[in-house]
Amino acid sequence: MENSDTDSEVFFWFQNQNQSHKFPSSCFPPTSYSAFYGSSSMINTETTTMDEEDVCESYMMREITKKRKLTPVQVRLLEESFEEEKRLEPDRKLCLAEKLGLQPSQVAVWFQNRRARYKTKQLEHDCDSLKASYAKLKTDWEILFLQNQTLKNKVHFL
Repeated sequence: MENSDTDSEVFFWFQNQNQSHKFPSSCFPPTSYSAFYGSSSMINTETTTMDEEDVCESYMMREITKKRKLTPVQVRLLEESFEEEKRLEPDRKLCLAEKLGLQPSQVAVWFQNRRARYKTKQLEHDCDSLKASYAKLKTDWEILFLQNQTLKNKVHFL
C-alpha cells in the first residue's frame, strides 16, 4: 500500500483493492459533516447572542434567586424545633415557615441538612467512644498477657 495522506485516498485505495468483494457504502465513513450527523441532528452549531434586555432580565433573576443566609433568630427557632422533633409533619412545616418568613421548602431543606449533620456528629461521637473502649481493652489485655507470662514463668520454675 502506498502512503496516503488523506482519508479520501485511503477510501478509494480500499475500494480499488477489493473489487472482487463490494462493501456497502454504509461501511465507510461519511465524507462530510452533514452526512455524518444528518439534517435532524441534535448538535446545534449556531451561535446565539443575548440582547441587552435578556442580559438585564437574566441578571435580575439571579438576584431574585440569590441564596440568603438565615438570621440568628431563625436559626435558633429552627434548632429549638429540631430538638423537639427531628422530623417535620407537613402542618408543622407550614406553621414554622410562616412564623420564620421562609418558604416551606426552605424549612424542609434546613431540617434535611440538619438531620444529616446530626447523623454525622452522632457517628463521630460513636467512633470516638469505640476508639476509647478499644484503647482501654487493649491496655487491659496487655496487662493480663504480662500477668499470664509471669505466672507461666513461676510455674515453670516450680
